[in-house]
Amino acid sequence: MPISRDAKAGLKLFLGKAGCVHCHNTPLLSDDDFHVIGLHIDTGFSPHADPNETGRAANQALICGTTTADGDFSVNGAFQR
Repeated sequence: MPISRDAKAGLKLFLGKAGCVHCHNTPLLSDDDFHVIGLHIDTGFSPHADPNETGRAANQALICGTTTADGDFSVNGAFQR
């Protein structure tokens, strides 16, 4: 089956102007880091979203740290086993 024109346009954006490949360039399509990419939060589409959300980076210490709740909620904590 041939690759559609839309798929080719998406790949061109992924590799070029959108720059997605800079972070999503591994087999897992992730660089395992948190990024605030500056997208506007539209509460019309997501009425429960917090328009002041700063992204997951603001919670990185909670997610990755060992000092909050003795590290139970970190990526290597008790609840990840």
